Amino acid sequence: MGDYDSKLILNPAELEVQQHILNTIEEIITKYDVDGCHFDDYFYLSSRSADGIDPQKSNLSFAGGTSYKENLTGVNVMNDLGTYMDYQNDPEKYDLPADLTLGDFRRKSLNNLMKKIRELVDEVNEELDKEVEFGSKPAAVWQSNSAYCHDAPNTAVGGSNTHCGAYNSNHELFADTKYWVEAGYVDWIAPQVYYGFGSNEVPYADIVKWWANIVTKLNETRRASGQKDVKMYVAHGIYKYHGGSDKEYTDPKEMISQLKYNKNFECIKGSAIYAYSDLVVFQNDTHKQGVGNLFYNLWNNSPALPLPKKNVDYSDLELGKITIRETSDERYLELSFDAVEHASMYQIYRLPKGTEFNLNDNQYRVAIVKGYDADVIRTEIRYASNFDYYIQAVSDNYYASSKYTKLNFDTIDYNKAPNPVVIELSSTNLTVDDMLYITVPYATDEEGDELTYEFSLSFKGMDGPFTYKLQNIQYNEDNITAEYKSFGVATDECVIKLEISDGLDTTVVYSDFITYTKDATTNPPVGDKPDPDTPPTSSMNCNFGTYVGMALVPAMLALFILKKRQR
Repeated sequence: MGDYDSKLILNPAELEVQQHILNTIEEIITKYDVDGCHFDDYFYLSSRSADGIDPQKSNLSFAGGTSYKENLTGVNVMNDLGTYMDYQNDPEKYDLPADLTLGDFRRKSLNNLMKKIRELVDEVNEELDKEVEFGSKPAAVWQSNSAYCHDAPNTAVGGSNTHCGAYNSNHELFADTKYWVEAGYVDWIAPQVYYGFGSNEVPYADIVKWWANIVTKLNETRRASGQKDVKMYVAHGIYKYHGGSDKEYTDPKEMISQLKYNKNFECIKGSAIYAYSDLVVFQNDTHKQGVGNLFYNLWNNSPALPLPKKNVDYSDLELGKITIRETSDERYLELSFDAVEHASMYQIYRLPKGTEFNLNDNQYRVAIVKGYDADVIRTEIRYASNFDYYIQAVSDNYYASSKYTKLNFDTIDYNKAPNPVVIELSSTNLTVDDMLYITVPYATDEEGDELTYEFSLSFKGMDGPFTYKLQNIQYNEDNITAEYKSFGVATDECVIKLEISDGLDTTVVYSDFITYTKDATTNPPVGDKPDPDTPPTSSMNCNFGTYVGMALVPAMLALFILKKRQR
């Protein structure tokens, strides 16, 4: 199978391969609604070691040997030595300087490819008014610092404070990821920091800080020239909780400690997780506690904005008047305010009282409220008097506004129950065979809330139980009508209860007492159903009147509920 690795890969130095990659990316970002394109960590295959042979000058990555043999076939020519020889004969064809070593030829060929992708993405974004981004998720280490490593061939000046023999992208994979950032070829870099804080090879804190310093320094220069920032994400290896070696995570708090450490760096905008299956399938108790409990609770309780798009827009969005109202749950308050033009959502923060609000600190963010296509935004917050609350608009491109509003709880709108109505009866003296006709006008509500109406009937007075249904309920333009036919029960304590709710408070009204008898001669028949334009008779034998009860109770208490929204 050849001298070394016989995997079949695209040769990234071949100009035809580069064009094929460009064509593929162009098809994806022009024909599909994607947020970005992402390159992972393998660009060339890593080199093997061989005594007396420099992998930067000779092929130790692929099958076929260390020198080009034109007469070889099959896996023995599965290398890039032919491309390298062609470059040596015509450097201008590859847009590269002459006399590069094999290692530098590979690195600079990749640099050219990354530059071409950058130009393509920018061109498509400009022509189609898109915000597609391009980035890479390479190995954690670019190269270790040669200042701390004597005679180590795979180290470099300015490298990271990591083990001299640490696996790295620049030397072993010929991917100069540090240069990609510094040249602005990527919108983001997401190093695969699959190491813990206690790693002897690549300590988490050291390598994250190294990358953050690279990105921060670059962004200072880019901002000075009006360019947008390059973002940094950290790729976390939660599979390291599997156990089985001294390189695995043994502390359940490892992941949440990593995420909290990232907050020290403004350029770090988020995290990636490898692998998805390790979020849901746990190999041991440490894995379950670290990911299934601690990590889950942290990210599940920490809402985050979508990734910002394009340039900062509408940086000074500001909310107008915010109305605060009570809700049916005394622990919560409702916020309502007019939607802000050019705002896509709103962030709500809760800080211990007296804490200074910091626009760049999201640790106190408790909710993100989406406001798509709504004229009035409504949401609820869990209120406690020992906290201060702030709300902030987020632009169309998902950038938080530079302005924010502190909520004032001195004026809370306490809800008023709906106004009572009178239940009008066709008669209060009926036989068990008569039909009772009921008419109720629509109620009014001072806040203009939608109202629901729930009817029930008791044969044993206002203490109930209200276990019987009215029949043929009709919601008309000006009133509600209903009917009731007795079950043959004689009583002088029949009463109808109406519960009118605005969703928070309920107004309860009762009808006059209704007498049912079995003797038709005692009570004359009621007659036909009354004319809807003629008020029901008021010549009632019982002078009980209409009972009105104002009850601040949840709206779902009534039995045999019959609902209708107010027109």
